[in-house]
Amino acid sequence: MRSVNRKTCIFLIDDDPSACGFFTQLTSLYKNWNYSAPDSPDYAHYRAKITELADGHRTRVEQGPSDGSGEPETAASVNEG
Repeated sequence: MRSVNRKTCIFLIDDDPSACGFFTQLTSLYKNWNYSAPDSPDYAHYRAKITELADGHRTRVEQGPSDGSGEPETAASVNEG
């Protein structure tokens, strides 16, 4: 059995059209990142763009449990306000 360290990100998005645009853009970036060779400039570019997009909307990150209990161990505020 392996231990999985999972994180849950909470995003603050104003309305449905904004949410749709956010997830459409995120999906597109992930697809392009997936098709990029790991040592290529494109790989680094798409990873940076994904991080940039997520950081612009993220409000907090909850660290998933390492014991498999299903309850977050900690919650940290990333962006306040």
